[in-house]
Amino acid sequence: SKAAAKPAAKPKAAPKKAKAPSVDVKEFGEVLLEVCKVLMSVCETSQHEDEDQQTISTHEDFSAHGGDILALLPEDARLPMMKLALFWRDEVEREIDMSNDFSDLESDDEDEDEEDEAA
Repeated sequence: SKAAAKPAAKPKAAPKKAKAPSVDVKEFGEVLLEVCKVLMSVCETSQHEDEDQQTISTHEDFSAHGGDILALLPEDARLPMMKLALFWRDEVEREIDMSNDFSDLESDDEDEDEEDEAA
């Protein structure tokens, strides 16, 4: 007698997709902004000048004080976040410089006004 025929294999049920966690986009953006602010403040900048080679090299180091926070980000997001932090740090410094320049101009104008009144 022939062996009993094997029943047809049941098709495997498609694996259930894990439901993606719901993300509050606004909150996500706010957290990334805070990460950027921290990185702006912890970056250590050093400069190496080589007169013989006629070079000035700037080294931006996030690892000493920002390495742990960077490790929380996906690897693909770390370098862009460091670049963004440098960009915004430079913008803030430029704004501070410009506001100082304007306050210097205003104080010069006030000095001239006082001199005119004294005359």
